[in-house]
Amino acid sequence: MASLLLWVTPETSAQTVPFVNPPNIDYRGGVVELRAALANITWAGQPARSNVYSARYGSTSFAPSFAPPTIRTHPDAFRELRLRLTNNIDFAHLGSACLEGHEFTNLHYHGFEVSPVQPSDDVVNIKIHEGKSFDYVVPFPQITGKEHPEGMFWYHPHPHGCSFAQVSNGMSGALIVGDILRTRYPAFVGIKENILLLKDSQPDLTAAATMERALRSFFANPKAKAEDRFNPPATVNALHEPTITIRPGEFQFFRIGNVGSDAYFNIALPNVEAFIIAVDGFPTQGPIPLDSSKGWLLPPGSRVEMLVRGPQNPGPFVMTSLDAPETAFRFVGTLMHLQVAATKALKEDAKSGARLAALQQAPATPAKYYPLPSDFAQAKAAELQCQILTPSNDPRGTFVFTQDANGNFFMNGLQYREDVLNVTCPIPSHPTWTIYNNTDINHTFHIHQIHFRVNKIGDHIVTDNEAPFRDNVDVPPHTGVELTLPFDETYLAGKFVLHCHILFHEDHGMMMNIELHLLTAQN
Repeated sequence: MASLLLWVTPETSAQTVPFVNPPNIDYRGGVVELRAALANITWAGQPARSNVYSARYGSTSFAPSFAPPTIRTHPDAFRELRLRLTNNIDFAHLGSACLEGHEFTNLHYHGFEVSPVQPSDDVVNIKIHEGKSFDYVVPFPQITGKEHPEGMFWYHPHPHGCSFAQVSNGMSGALIVGDILRTRYPAFVGIKENILLLKDSQPDLTAAATMERALRSFFANPKAKAEDRFNPPATVNALHEPTITIRPGEFQFFRIGNVGSDAYFNIALPNVEAFIIAVDGFPTQGPIPLDSSKGWLLPPGSRVEMLVRGPQNPGPFVMTSLDAPETAFRFVGTLMHLQVAATKALKEDAKSGARLAALQQAPATPAKYYPLPSDFAQAKAAELQCQILTPSNDPRGTFVFTQDANGNFFMNGLQYREDVLNVTCPIPSHPTWTIYNNTDINHTFHIHQIHFRVNKIGDHIVTDNEAPFRDNVDVPPHTGVELTLPFDETYLAGKFVLHCHILFHEDHGMMMNIELHLLTAQN
């Protein structure tokens, strides 16, 4: 099976590659213009051609890139985000990885707690065909006493049947909401911020089609030996093993997103102190020390934000991705180097001690993000419940993932159909579901428009110290994951999707439609 992979391995060079953030768009009203098209780019230090995003905002243009601009939004001052997306994709370049009849694109604002109705975050009805544009208007809901979660989100295409191919070609970037340091950890305002876009694919050699053939081969034999699993090339902001420089004791803010199509990353910083303060764009109750002996698992689509403290010794140090034993597709190896700045005395950052002491305390400002932890309380007895119109025939799960040897994927025994409604829920309702993975490899569960609370993974009860509030969660083989979902706010009314966020699986059937409806006096 490994012989099917025609990966181009980036050349290892003795020359240090400096880390560079993606370009930045600080949204202050107006329209962000985003264009998807085949372009000449640089990937891992090599020239390449790929379908990627270029952008324009105001008088500033941003060149096509495998690491497109980060878009920062400020819902407290600008209550909506306006974006125009133009489709100039060369679909021939995607090869067979884009399913026939699915030659269009759109945009998903992954993790945003916003409306699923167009012109907002609507991936079901918005279809932008070649040569066409669409004007998105994404309002941030105004709810008294509650604010949109602050943290790292991301944008990517979500056309069913072609999501895998387009994201594999490089179309994905970061969205940042608010200023989590200023509101939660003011002692850290002004520290260096590093945005790390982890991607598991490459532009040339019709890589997406190559990956597709390899995956189909693997799924025909899911019990393959570990050495037959796939370890694709990985880049950080389109760079191969870049180096970040840090002073002894200096704190830096790492915002890490798995914004590729299929691979898992298991983040570790051996011999480096790191403290997690947000997961999936949702602030944690308090800082969570990163255990680099186990790593922090990032399935496709997940993000983690952490405060990293520079070691006292010169190093060298690395950010690495540890193995994820039951995944079919994962990156294992060095992602990035961390170089302690060489000074005469290697003098520690003067603010390091005070910042470390501040980190041991509760966050300075109680969070007002929504949903609130109290929103996940047990459902009221009189509350109306969801209707599962496509029920599972497996008592172990509300929604059950299965697959066959031909590379087809199923939820509750069916493949996705755009015209079939699978779930309806009233607003308000707080369903508790179990997602059961009845296969031999990992899958993920993601639902649009909301965060959920992870209650249990198998028999393990998830605590507040494990960042239970997510928009995307790993579902291990032959295991159930219990979730509670808060369908409370009126802006959620409409149709959206829930699916496995391994995009190859989603495109090949592992997705469902859900519709939320407002209760009326007649109900």
